[in-house]
Amino acid sequence: MTVPLVNTHVFINNKDRLTTKKANEDVRIPLSPGTYEIVLGRDGYYPWKKDVVVQAGMTTTLTPIVVSQTTSGEIITTKDPGHYTLLREITAQPLPSKEKPLSSADNTTRIWVEGKNVMAETDAGIKTVFSGIENVKMVAFYKNRPDVIMLAHATGIYVIDRDTGTFQNFIPLYIGQDPLFMIENEDSMYVKDKNILLRVIL
Repeated sequence: MTVPLVNTHVFINNKDRLTTKKANEDVRIPLSPGTYEIVLGRDGYYPWKKDVVVQAGMTTTLTPIVVSQTTSGEIITTKDPGHYTLLREITAQPLPSKEKPLSSADNTTRIWVEGKNVMAETDAGIKTVFSGIENVKMVAFYKNRPDVIMLAHATGIYVIDRDTGTFQNFIPLYIGQDPLFMIENEDSMYVKDKNILLRVIL
């Protein structure tokens, strides 16, 4: 796996196996066949966990999700000439449906919302990747990754694994009152939370 941040600890079955020395470090760890719990931890960032089954003679590639525990960005005030245009664009976004799903950049995954559920379709079929207590308000791919989904639900915006597996990472990206979002680019998004408009760094 490629670990994005320096000083990230890689734990395997609760043992600290190594700490990265540079950003985007390629980490290769030989393991005997079996089932392992892989955890990445770094100060200031949410831990990421994945359960992996290692088979003899096979290589397993992991792509960690890195999300800061501190949301950074800026408030866009009404004095900004684009303020009201952005508000309209955020609220006017159509929610993807089964008939009109949102496709990933590489066209391998399609996602849509069915009330409280987020659905994903790949070559392996269709499955529910999230079920909430309220209707999902918005959905998108996180940083153009087909395997990671962002969603607005209740009072927060969250990042989740598409693969539900034995453990699904569920990471808060923004917590507010009633947020909606619109992707600006791979590294930022706009958030409308009640009457507040923000540009948030991803």
